[in-house]
Amino acid sequence: RPKWEFGTHLANIRVDRTARLHHMVFKVKGVPLFYLPYMVVPMEKKERSSGFVPFHMGNSNSKGRVFSEGYFQTLGRSADATIYGDYFSLRGLAIGGIFRARPNPQTRVFIEAYGINDKLDQGGAQVYVDAVSKLPADFRLVAHANVTTNFKFRQAFADTFRAATSPQEESIVFLTQNRDSFSADFSFQRQEVFYPNRPVVIRESPSLEYFSLGKPLPKLPLI
Repeated sequence: RPKWEFGTHLANIRVDRTARLHHMVFKVKGVPLFYLPYMVVPMEKKERSSGFVPFHMGNSNSKGRVFSEGYFQTLGRSADATIYGDYFSLRGLAIGGIFRARPNPQTRVFIEAYGINDKLDQGGAQVYVDAVSKLPADFRLVAHANVTTNFKFRQAFADTFRAATSPQEESIVFLTQNRDSFSADFSFQRQEVFYPNRPVVIRESPSLEYFSLGKPLPKLPLI
């Protein structure tokens, strides 16, 4: 039971629509805090809906005036997408998008992309992926990727100080199966380090690994 409650003299309830409360008293731990002679409480089923996100604006020392707007689109009960734009008076127009999905309790997908053709020659794009899924036959698929076209773009448009200053990016995709004492792994990895003159990219080609923990041999004191 919550610590707060609504006490009412009379309630007219319309199922899945509204509750109309007469002489309502709001209490916390039984102590009355305020009184309303009449209040309408919505009780309809909560449904997600598509539409424009709230417009907002601001100011930046390095980007000038900022105007942002976006559109949110539902994709059924378990997925959605957001497309948005940021206009910087000193930089130009940046376009971004976010896709989210949760088709089942064992799967989640998050993809975000953002890019700009910058007036001050710090333009670029970034893609971030975070996904995991549990597949049949004890397989598990994981993808975590963070790829930026150039370090100048990340320094100018990163959301956090760490993201703006860290010269290293790492991406990995792997498929693994763990059953009994056996494990099989298939993976691809990419690591990029930004240096002043040129970036260095290290790629680990798709690799397959298969191994087993020790198991007792039948009828023998050996593993």
